[in-house]
Amino acid sequence: MPRSLVGRIVLGFVLVALASLLAVGGGLFVVLRGLHQDAAESSLVDQVETLLPQVRDQAIAGDLAGALGSIRDQLDERGVSAYLLMANGRLRSLDPNAPAIPGSAIQLADPGARGLTSHGSVTLPNGQSWSYAASIVRPAGAGARALVFARRDTSAAEALADLGSKLPAVLLVGLLVGAPMAWILARSVTAPLRRLATATAHVASRQSEPLPLEGPTEVRELTHRFNEMNAELAATRARETELLANLRHDLRTPLTVIAGFAQALSDGTATGTDATRAAQAIAEEAGRLERLVAELGAIERLQAGPAGLRLESIDAQAALEETAGRFRPGAAARGVELSVIAENLADGGGTQVELT
Repeated sequence: MPRSLVGRIVLGFVLVALASLLAVGGGLFVVLRGLHQDAAESSLVDQVETLLPQVRDQAIAGDLAGALGSIRDQLDERGVSAYLLMANGRLRSLDPNAPAIPGSAIQLADPGARGLTSHGSVTLPNGQSWSYAASIVRPAGAGARALVFARRDTSAAEALADLGSKLPAVLLVGLLVGAPMAWILARSVTAPLRRLATATAHVASRQSEPLPLEGPTEVRELTHRFNEMNAELAATRARETELLANLRHDLRTPLTVIAGFAQALSDGTATGTDATRAAQAIAEEAGRLERLVAELGAIERLQAGPAGLRLESIDAQAALEETAGRFRPGAAARGVELSVIAENLADGGGTQVELT
């Protein structure tokens, strides 16, 4: 069994073509054999009717054997054996080399009609089939009643010969017509699958464009599912990128506060109560960093979809005051005064942070 899909499609096409060829060939063989058999029997009938007048006078005189001797050469050339159907029903051969045919196998259409010719075929005990034509020369009385010409039936061999001469041409035409059809069919299936395989190889490194929906229904459905998966993966990557950007911003804020208070403590700007507040702010920001690290688990919740996110309400005024308080000592060290003016927070209004 071929491993590739194209190979399997081509193999299936070849098997179907061979099965069709055998079926058609078998039907043609039966028809051709019947035609050749009919032609052989008709030929025997013509020979009987042609040669019978030559021997009729001698046959009426009772010398039918002598009359047949005069035409034996013609019969030998045509491969025909002559027999006499006797009144007792036995079939007497006039050629010592002719096979023995039972007289009961010869069917006369009307035994009382002189000159009437009947034809048919008989199968011998050895399996050979012979065609015959029998013409009545004496309706009644003793002696010979009918002249029988018989020839071995070669209709099967002739039918096979005809098929052998015609089937190669039929096979060639079938290949010329069927091979392009098999190639087009295989390409309609394999081309979308190859595009899908190529796009799948790049999913891990970059976002690929949606693939066109082509090919059979099953391939279209598979491509549609891939496009949906690729779009969902791109959306997940975008959410992760946004989350990481927010985390960088949130980490930078406490680090800035810690660095500012540490600078104030080291250069003596913060002393006494300010030093205590600076130390407290550093501890608070360190705790905030710990919470941010713990919140990295939000990536897993984000991958679980929007249902993994938790929405919480916050006190915007308190958050602003806390944020300004963390940055105020560092700003004061640089001669900058921070103040927060919050307006209409409950109504969704704007917030202004003044730097003076």
